[in-house]
Parts: sequence; structure tokens; C-alpha cells
Amino acid sequence: MNKDQVKFREVVSSTLKEIKDGVRYARCPDQMVAKISSKGGVYHFTSPKNPNEDSEGAFTNGRINIPPSDSDKKHITTSHRIIIILESPHVDEFNGEGDANGPAYGKTGTNIKNLLLMFRGLTGRLKKGNTYSLILMNAIQYQCSMGWSAGAFTKKIFNQCWKDFGEKDFKVRVRNLNISETDILINACTNAGFSQVERILGEDIKFRLHHPCLWHKSIKTRELKDK
Repeated sequence: MNKDQVKFREVVSSTLKEIKDGVRYARCPDQMVAKISSKGGVYHFTSPKNPNEDSEGAFTNGRINIPPSDSDKKHITTSHRIIIILESPHVDEFNGEGDANGPAYGKTGTNIKNLLLMFRGLTGRLKKGNTYSLILMNAIQYQCSMGWSAGAFTKKIFNQCWKDFGEKDFKVRVRNLNISETDILINACTNAGFSQVERILGEDIKFRLHHPCLWHKSIKTRELKDK
């Protein structure tokens, strides 16, 4: 158990009088979940490791943890990346044994897969001929929701984790990504983490969107005044 896991357990135990069964304590890694390229003028997803796999291979097959192992670095290294920042993992991001699957499983991942490339603000920035890596990362990599419905404990747990270790950890992970002007950063946190991410990344953020679980047939941008 690493020191952040210990701190996370301490935050949980100090917040809840009784620990709810099913709380997951594993760290949920940031991942590259797909690649995006154009074919016949239409953007589509492919598997992160195998560009010959169609969209069915994206988001499921060959997800790559970040930081990657040395053998996977060639899949991550790219000058074109779309990085979506979420708040923290919920229920579907963990398996029955309590181990982390990765960010954006369940409805969140389904909505990203089905709706992201319908967002004209994003596709208008993409350049045909380029291949983009889609990276998903949580501002805090631990289950701030405690497995409860969103909002019950999330903001309180998130804020305490952010203060105790989360902000420092997020800054390290962002620095390790070596973010450049060619990256497209999207702040899609819930209210629990939206303003914190803004304070860290500020002008590097290209789009501010509501959390993907709220996306429907269209995606609307989020104004800074909503922080």
C-alpha cells in the first residue's frame, strides 16, 4: 500500500462514522484509451495499440496505463493528444475484487465514445492526417464517492484528499505528461474538482465541459463563471 492509499483510508475513516461495504481503495491509473484519426473525412476511434482495429477495439482492448512501462512508451509518445480530465473514479471503474479497471467505464465511457467526436468545437481543432491519442485522467485517482450516488460524500472527500495529497499528486502527473501547445486539454470534472483543476492548468485548458455522464445528444461548453 503506497502512502497516498494510506492517506485516502485516513480521509475515509475520518469522514464516515461507519465505513460502507464496497469502498474501493485501489488507485485508478490514468490511461490512453483510444486513438483518433480521420478516414474519408470522418473522425473515428481505433484501438490504442492496434490502429487496424475499428472502434470496437477502442476504450476496451489494449488500454495503456500512464506512466507506461518501457515497452509501451512508443504507444504514448506522440505530439498530438486529447487529454480529458475527470474528477475521480466511481463504481464501474473497479472490478468485483476491488482492483481498478481504469477511468471512464460504464455510462461515462459510453458517452465519451458515442458523443465526443460529435462535439464540433473539438473536431474543428483536429487536423486531418494527424492521429491523436485520447488520454483519460482523474484529478484524484481514488474513489471519492465511496461507491455512493454522486454527490453524497464526493465533494467532502475530494476536498480533503486534494488538501492532504491530491493536489501534489495531480501536479506530478501533469508534469510527467509534458503538456505542450499541441495538446488539447478538456476539463470535464464535476463541481467537486472543476475549480481545482482550473487553478492548476489555467490557460492550458482548451475546453471546459460538463462531466461526460451528463452528456446527451449534444455537448455544451461550460463557462468559467460556473466554477
